[in-house]
Amino acid sequence: MNHEELMDEDTPKHSKVLTMQMKEMDLKDALRLFSIYAFKMDYPPVDNLDLSVMGQLPLALEIIGSQLCVLTLERLSLRDCHMLREVNRSIGKLTRLKHLNLKGCTGLQVLPGEVGSLEAVDEIFLNGGHHNFTSLPESIGNLKSLLIFEVVNAYICQPPESIGRPRKVKRLSLKWCHRISLLPDMPGGTKSLVELDLSHTGITELPNSLGDLKKLEKLFLVACKIKKLPESLGCLRSLINLDMSLSVQLIKLPDSIGNLEELKVTKMDSCRVEKLPRSIGTMKKLKESNANCSELEGETPAEIGMLSCMRILELSYTKICLLPSTISQLPSLQSLKLRECNALGELPRLPTRTTTESKLSRPESLDPRRMMRQEWAMKRRIDRMMDLRKLEILALCIDNVTSLPAEFSTLSQLKDLALLGLYLRCVPQISSCLLRLKFVSLYGIIKLPRISTLKQLREFVFSQCSLQEDGFESLGVGEIEKLEHLEAVNDLTKLHGLSLPMSLKVLYVTGCKNVKKLPDLSHLKKLRVLCIKDCKELTEIPDLAELEPSPKVSISSCDSLRIMPRTSNGIED
Repeated sequence: MNHEELMDEDTPKHSKVLTMQMKEMDLKDALRLFSIYAFKMDYPPVDNLDLSVMGQLPLALEIIGSQLCVLTLERLSLRDCHMLREVNRSIGKLTRLKHLNLKGCTGLQVLPGEVGSLEAVDEIFLNGGHHNFTSLPESIGNLKSLLIFEVVNAYICQPPESIGRPRKVKRLSLKWCHRISLLPDMPGGTKSLVELDLSHTGITELPNSLGDLKKLEKLFLVACKIKKLPESLGCLRSLINLDMSLSVQLIKLPDSIGNLEELKVTKMDSCRVEKLPRSIGTMKKLKESNANCSELEGETPAEIGMLSCMRILELSYTKICLLPSTISQLPSLQSLKLRECNALGELPRLPTRTTTESKLSRPESLDPRRMMRQEWAMKRRIDRMMDLRKLEILALCIDNVTSLPAEFSTLSQLKDLALLGLYLRCVPQISSCLLRLKFVSLYGIIKLPRISTLKQLREFVFSQCSLQEDGFESLGVGEIEKLEHLEAVNDLTKLHGLSLPMSLKVLYVTGCKNVKKLPDLSHLKKLRVLCIKDCKELTEIPDLAELEPSPKVSISSCDSLRIMPRTSNGIED
């Protein structure tokens, strides 16, 4: 800018403009100014420096980086400093540093080799990074005090060979590092490793030295590209948790897996493993095994009955055709999930202590010549299920079963019951302890028990069911003193004479094409939500003005409605 540009219209022509050079602030004063703004003190704290709030101040980061050598820090957090391109090499002089947090530093391109001089550091967290950040320094192996090393969602192509050298490291994570395809050997120096997370990496093979990790308790291989596990896996005698979920290329488990005597949890959901090894029976402490949506097929090994600690067994959406009778020997079994196991012909007798959940699946389509045989098999499965006297949650969705056994009423601990898409002629009496009840698509129904005896019922859903002429209102809903949530969906009755309990808080009436008028609602002082939808013949809704506070009312697609209810909160349409 020249002198003429600096002069405005009011400046006399004979005036002179003097140009002065501003003195540059030295680093010491700049650091003091920054500290006053960031920390309300003359200098940064000497032991704990958190710059996570300074992500958009590159000048401040440059100043701090050049002055690291004068700080006796123990904790340094640069979290979410998106403008940070590199960590100053002087970081190697922070001999007291124990914690380094670089999470969310998406612009970071280089981690200097001087990091390996941090003799006291025990935690390093690195999350994200620039796409040019493709490698870690080999000096990582010099971190003798390192306990936790977490590198997540980084672009590194290969971890350094020295990554397994730190002797004290307990947790190592390379999660979401998609470009890593090979894990270096894990030498004896990593004997202290307790947790190894390789989830969502591109790793295709694990080294045999994996078996040297004698103290490893948790191994996460979620969504990896591994095709097989090494036999040395069986040497991990301290392993407690093994998660292989979503590793869709994994096709076989090694027989040595039976040597994992401390293993408590295995997860192999959506893997391509077709068979469980018979050695599974030697894992005496196994409590939970999940294999949902896997390629398991054929017979489940009888040795599974030797797992006395097994509490949860999930085999839903698999191709298994037979569960062994030895499953009745699992005294601790609480949950058995077999949803959509279409090839499963029958269910063996289950231990009576099973209490949590048993869901049986809809069988695959059958031709008429096999219908009777299939109905017999399904009925047998239902009969055996009634041995579960401590069952709390039950959802039945089975075709070709027209009745439930009388023992149904002995499920005295049942809290949640759903009957879905059945051709039942009648339903036996239901446990009075029930809290939630759903009748959905009971097409062939003739008679339902009066639910007025369910004094503890809180929620009742009645959807697309066929009833006797008395219909929905014959069930005694108005006598359930604790009912809070009621849904009537696609009911064919007119709801005449239906009484509602004073405890009701939520009422849904949807698709009831024969309903012309809703029952009286003036006594529902606790009503908070009223939703009316697709009731084409509905002409009148009772007045709601007396309800305080007024409920939230939603009305849609009720074409014949002529009289709208009065309400202080208005109506959503």
